[in-house]
Amino acid sequence: MLRALEPSARFEVAGYQVIGGVRVKELRATDLSHLPGQRRLVGDFAAGGHVTSLEVWVDGRGVALRLSLTSEQIIKRYPAGAANLRHRPHGPWIYTVPDKAMAAKLRAKLNKTRGGRRIVIRVAPPGSGAPHREVQVNRLTVTFSAIGRPQRITAPAHAIPVYARG
Repeated sequence: MLRALEPSARFEVAGYQVIGGVRVKELRATDLSHLPGQRRLVGDFAAGGHVTSLEVWVDGRGVALRLSLTSEQIIKRYPAGAANLRHRPHGPWIYTVPDKAMAAKLRAKLNKTRGGRRIVIRVAPPGSGAPHREVQVNRLTVTFSAIGRPQRITAPAHAIPVYARG
């Protein structure tokens, strides 16, 4: 893993710790802009966001025992009166959007999809609420244990066997 990341991420030593009785070196990525396929690296963890930190803890043989990723995403949020979705019993969905531009984009998307429920798009009245910026930070830490030892995985009693190729 480190061989794939190190040339582009430019890891530097950030310190030492003991994890599970093993002394490990903490490596911190200093250049996240060239990580190979950030999207592939984090999948849905940072959907719409970008990775802001990557740390890896390795033992003396270079085996990764822990990995930590942090992502950040900036979202524009509107008050409930300016942007909401509601449903009338046995009627259409009513989606209120803050401005005409958003209404036009939403109508264009809905026109591309066929079938489904009827959706009414309304523009919120002026002054119904200004948007605010929300920063969402996600941190994912994975600890690897019992490396190199056989792992016994027992299916739960209620499991249904499925046989397939793949």
